[in-house]
Formats: sequence, structure tokens, C-alpha cells
Amino acid sequence: MAILNNGELITGLSDGSAEVWNLATGDQLRSFYIHTSAFCRNRCIHVLNNGQVISGSHDFELNIWNPLDGSVRQSIRIHNSPIYQLEFLKNGNLVTSSSSEIAFWL
Repeated sequence: MAILNNGELITGLSDGSAEVWNLATGDQLRSFYIHTSAFCRNRCIHVLNNGQVISGSHDFELNIWNPLDGSVRQSIRIHNSPIYQLEFLKNGNLVTSSSSEIAFWL
């Protein structure tokens, strides 16, 4: 899960869908299918500085998408197995891991 710049919460589910929630009311605002398989389990959703969201999944893909309308801007498949974790380093570089490999995005 992650918090958007406007304070809304994003959650990723086992069916590949993402839900956007209003934290003040507890209401679900939007739901989108972003991936074709489950979101990864650890730190799988990150909000980028431009407001777009990056997420990883067991479908082996990183997706960059718009949290307002659910449109996927870019899909990147670099791993040969499900993505388990995303992590941004202090310098802004992204590290992704799967069951068999680690990728560094410089």
C-alpha cells in the first residue's frame, strides 16, 4: 500500500486490482485492474514525484500508472519470475527483486 500526494490510500490485491480509499471516510473511491496476477507482497506500490504510481506483481511486470483513472502508462518486464519487492534508494534509483534475481534501475 501507499499514500498518494492527496492523502488517499492505494492498496494492491491478490487478483491484480488496485483500490483507492479515502482515509477520512473509509470509502473506496476507485478500483482498477493494473496487473494480471497478484501484487507482490513487500513494498510493491510507490508514488512517484509526478503523482504516477509504480507497482510490481507476480505477473513479472513493473507498471507505471495513473491513480486517477487506472491507465497504465508503461509496462516493463525484466524479471523471469514473480516480482517480490520494490525499493527506492536514497539516490532515487530503484531496486527490484524476484525469487531468482535482483535488478538495479539507474
